[in-house]
Amino acid sequence: MIAAWMRLLYPDLVDAALSSSAPVLAKKDFYEYLETVRDTYEKYGSTDCVNKICIFFKRIVEFLKNSSGIDTLKKELNICNESDMNVAHKKLWFSTWVYQESTEFGYFATTTSDKQPFTHNLPLDFWVKQCQAVFGEVFNEKRVDDGVTQTNAMYGGITPNVTNVVFTH
Repeated sequence: MIAAWMRLLYPDLVDAALSSSAPVLAKKDFYEYLETVRDTYEKYGSTDCVNKICIFFKRIVEFLKNSSGIDTLKKELNICNESDMNVAHKKLWFSTWVYQESTEFGYFATTTSDKQPFTHNLPLDFWVKQCQAVFGEVFNEKRVDDGVTQTNAMYGGITPNVTNVVFTH
């Protein structure tokens, strides 16, 4: 999407672009992402791949329910002892991408769909609270909605008005 948008905004600088697997329609609840991940594992993984993923993530969720489970995870996954994994938004790593999700794109890979193997512990509300925890209370659901709306208006949503871009997905 960034390649397509770069071509859209700067046609005098970019002659052409390859936009591979680009979700050009910004949306807050991007549950389809994990459905696609599951489909890929089913298609290219071993015969029991998705089932093993489901079991693994259910195990992680169980461990995160209490202190002794968290201690076990920290040891198994080599997580720093200082990491407070009792607080939901501190259970994941954060990045510069999280800021863009919180202000422009949404694209929160939620587990709201039943067609994905990663349990249901990452609903949309979790991602919005993560934005607030990292960047402050002003990063609420309305701010995310406004950012998604502005992004789609600026870039054309699912039908960007751009030429010389190959969309491969």
